[in-house]
Amino acid sequence: MNNSQPIGLIFLWGLYLLLFYLIYLVIKPFIYPILWAGILTIIFSPVYKKILSLTKYRETLSASITLAIIVLIVMIPGVMLLSLIIAEAIDFIKRIPTEMNIDFTRLYEMQFITNIFKNLENSLNINLTELKLNLFNKIKNLGYNIIVSVEKIFLDLPSDLINLFISLFTTFFLLRDGKTFGNLLKNLLPLSKTEIDYYFDKLKKVVYATFIGVLLTAVVQGFIAFISFYFIGIKSSLLLGLLVAFSSLVPIVGSALVWVPLAIYLILTGLVLKGILVIIVGVLFISTVDNFVRPIFLHQYLSLHLLLTFFSLFGGIKAFGLIGIFLGPIIISAFIGCCMFYQDHKQQFENSKR
Repeated sequence: MNNSQPIGLIFLWGLYLLLFYLIYLVIKPFIYPILWAGILTIIFSPVYKKILSLTKYRETLSASITLAIIVLIVMIPGVMLLSLIIAEAIDFIKRIPTEMNIDFTRLYEMQFITNIFKNLENSLNINLTELKLNLFNKIKNLGYNIIVSVEKIFLDLPSDLINLFISLFTTFFLLRDGKTFGNLLKNLLPLSKTEIDYYFDKLKKVVYATFIGVLLTAVVQGFIAFISFYFIGIKSSLLLGLLVAFSSLVPIVGSALVWVPLAIYLILTGLVLKGILVIIVGVLFISTVDNFVRPIFLHQYLSLHLLLTFFSLFGGIKAFGLIGIFLGPIIISAFIGCCMFYQDHKQQFENSKR
C-alpha cells in the first residue's frame, strides 16, 4: 500500500498538469480580454466600492453602474478619438506630395543657418539636395505605414469588438463577484497568508502606479502637444499629439522623437517662428512630464530602480503587446518579491540553526 502512494501522487499531479494545460487551451483565445478586464477591475474598484455604499450594497446594480461609467469615460471617447485620428491620418497622407516642399534657399538668408549648412557640407560632405530627397522619402514611408495601420484597424475591427465585449462582460462579474474569486484564488495558492497579502497588495499598487505613471502621463503629454500645436497653427495636430503620447513610452528620448523633427521640418520649410515655438513647448512642457514626472513616480510607487522600470515597460510591450505596459512591471515586481521572501526564509533558517 505504501509503495502505491508515490505512484498515486505522481498520477494525481500528472492529471492536474493535464487539466491545467487543457484549461489553458480553452481560455487561450480570451487571455488578453480577461487580462484587460482584470486591469479595469483593479483601476475602477474604488469607484465600485463607492457606488456600492451609495446603493446600500446592491452588488449587481453597483457593478452595472460602474460598467456604464467605464463605457462613458473610456470606450466611447476612445472610439470617437480613434475616428478623428484616422481622418487626420488620411488627410496627412493626401497632403504629403503637395506640402513636403523644403526651400533651402530661404534659409541661406539667415547667416547662422548658412554657416551651419556650410560646415555640414564641408566636414561631412552632405549634399542638401540629397538630404531633402531622403527626408521626403522618409515622410512618404511614414504615410505608407499609416495607411497599413489604418487598414489593419478596419480588418481587425470585428475581432476587436468581440474582445471588447468579452472584456466588459468579464469586468462586470469581476466587479460584482471579485471578492469571492479573490478568496477562492487565495485558498488555492500554496503560499502563506503574509505572502498572499503581499502579492495582492503589490499587484494593486503596480497597476495603479503603471496606470497613473505611464498611461496618464502619456495622455497628458499628448494633450499638451495637441493643444500647443493647434494654437501654433500646425496641421494634423491631433495626429501629432497621438504620436507624442506613444513616443513618450520610449526611454531617454521620449516625446522628443516627435517634436524635434517637427521643429526641424518647420524651420526648413521657412516657418521659423512656429519651429521655435515647438522647441519651447517641447523643452519646457512636454519633455518635463516625460523626463521627470513619470520616472520619479514609477520609481517611488513601484519601488523599482529606474533602469528596471524602463526594462519592465518596454520589455513588457515587446513581449506581450500593449498590455505589457502593465504585465512587465507586475512580472518584475513579483520576481523581486520572490527574491525578498527567499532571503527572509533563508535568514530565518540560518537563525534557527544557531
